[in-house]
Amino acid sequence: MKSLICIGLLCSFSVFAQKTETTIDSVVVFGSPTSSRPGLITLNKKQIERRMASDIGQLLVLFPGMQLRSYGGLGGMKTVTFRSLGAGHTSVVLDNFALAQTQSGQTDLGQLPADFIKNLSSVQSAATSVDYPVHAKLAGQIIAIETRHAAQPTDSFKLVTGLQAGSFQQYDAHAFVGKQFSKWRFSLSGKGRMFEGDYPFNYLNGATEVRTKRHNGDLKDAFGTAAITWSPHKRHDIRLSYSGAQFNKGLPGAVVFYNETAGQRLYGQNNLLSLRHAFRGSWWQNATTVSYQQNSLDYVDSNYLNAEGFLHSHYVSQQFEGQTQWSYSQGKMKLLGGAGQRYEQLRTASSAQKPYRASTDALLAGTFKYLGELSTQLGFQYVNDQNRPVTSRETFAFLPMFDWMFRLNRKVFLSTGYRYTVRQPSFNELYYNQVGNDDLVPEKAHMGWIRMDIRQSLNQLLFRTNVQPFYVYATDKILAIPTKNLFIWSILNVGKSQAIGVEVMQGIDYRFDKAQISLNVNYTFQYTQDLSDPDGPTYGHLLAYSPMHAGTAELSFERKHWGVSLLATYQGERYALNENIPANLVDNFLLFDCSLFYTTAFGKHQLTARLAVNNLTDRYYDYIRYFIMPGRNVLFRLSYEF
Repeated sequence: MKSLICIGLLCSFSVFAQKTETTIDSVVVFGSPTSSRPGLITLNKKQIERRMASDIGQLLVLFPGMQLRSYGGLGGMKTVTFRSLGAGHTSVVLDNFALAQTQSGQTDLGQLPADFIKNLSSVQSAATSVDYPVHAKLAGQIIAIETRHAAQPTDSFKLVTGLQAGSFQQYDAHAFVGKQFSKWRFSLSGKGRMFEGDYPFNYLNGATEVRTKRHNGDLKDAFGTAAITWSPHKRHDIRLSYSGAQFNKGLPGAVVFYNETAGQRLYGQNNLLSLRHAFRGSWWQNATTVSYQQNSLDYVDSNYLNAEGFLHSHYVSQQFEGQTQWSYSQGKMKLLGGAGQRYEQLRTASSAQKPYRASTDALLAGTFKYLGELSTQLGFQYVNDQNRPVTSRETFAFLPMFDWMFRLNRKVFLSTGYRYTVRQPSFNELYYNQVGNDDLVPEKAHMGWIRMDIRQSLNQLLFRTNVQPFYVYATDKILAIPTKNLFIWSILNVGKSQAIGVEVMQGIDYRFDKAQISLNVNYTFQYTQDLSDPDGPTYGHLLAYSPMHAGTAELSFERKHWGVSLLATYQGERYALNENIPANLVDNFLLFDCSLFYTTAFGKHQLTARLAVNNLTDRYYDYIRYFIMPGRNVLFRLSYEF
């Protein structure tokens, strides 16, 4: 079990960039039925700023179908699963580049700051769009982060800066500056955070309730991005960017293993260097990108009981990627072809082995507007894994997808779709110490859905409704199970599951007398069963950490220069293990967060003060059992824009 805990700790991959843009009245934007991106849901600047989120993970609870897994508060690892599929089936795309996740199989969203974001999107399919890499479009879901560095400029000069302070000695400062010179644009951003993280909590020790304080939960990190964009012609853009980050944080661990003298720490450094050329013509579009990513992790346990008296694990992962996509549109038809190549490797001082992976991705896609709008996609993926000098293996996969949309009338759109996706095993699952298994095959998943979009207006009222039933069947799920005893585990392809559910989004906007009241609700019902072994004790049980009910509701009021909002977040009961017995039950929780802002504008200058009170009822809760979250806390932010 200790090996599994270490695997969870060694999964922070992060590169960062930020931006902001002009205020948009609508908060949640459903993808336009006439666009080539069915199933697109976007959070804009206004919604992001109201949340006052410290990282991307805190924002993703606002999307239907997304289940957040948070291992503590600020600084704790955060991942999301989409429709019961593991985090490895989701691709995180930052400014047109997919973040590397080969070592752990998941991206730590807690290390991605939320400042300066223009749009945060959940993309179900983007067959003929050149904005996302080929590799990302073959995944089960895309989380797309667009920052100011990649956006088209609206001013010749832009300055954004801010300071934030909050409970548990949380402080951060951030700044962005951008300048347009004729055909050149330069942008630079940076952010630093500090957090003590010593918040109090309660837990039950048998029948006794214990109240104590979390220790070793401190965090210090810094992020920076520099970008240069050259537009030699109105149809061409060439962008060179570098993003870097580093962090130093304590690992307080789970309550059940809680030790106030624990000394585990995690250090990380991340670098992304990228170059992108984009061409947009009347009929043709092209995007060609190359990138290099390097991520290093150091795990240190100063109290580890061995001959040395401590444990130090050092990992360095590297990824080289190049890809190109061409699309052609004429009349009611749009076609796209693309291919990409990736090389990934992992080095560690604790082993002479050097895992290496070469991947080839190819894609043919089309959108046809005849009987409705049909988006199709056929992907191919070839992966060559080597662990010199021991093993070598090859895998092939054909990955189809389609989404067919009909317009029933001016207000109602109906669509149906299907996707087949695979998730390659991570380097940790293949090779990590005695737990790894180099005979693993990829996870496979079939997803089907029906979607209905309804939009209607009545005087000053605007209604937006989205209902989407779905079904997911997964095989060869990669699971960690005890193979000899409770202390010796192995990674095996033994899992099967099915998920039946429905996602509902409802938005209502009412505008009157220079004011606006908005209500945005998202709800997910998901019944996810373990079908691994008909004779096993957990057959038919709910999968671990798959709540049947989850959702959020946000009510906001804005008038001229001020506004207030109330956010309710609900997470239903779930089980910490696939065995659905009372001992494994994790309680549900309902949280309330309140925020308000006031803006003073003078000319092109704008000064905004924001105040947020999170967890108003001071509720003790956890997303992952025993990884406690903070109680009531306060944040204050002062920002300036020019």
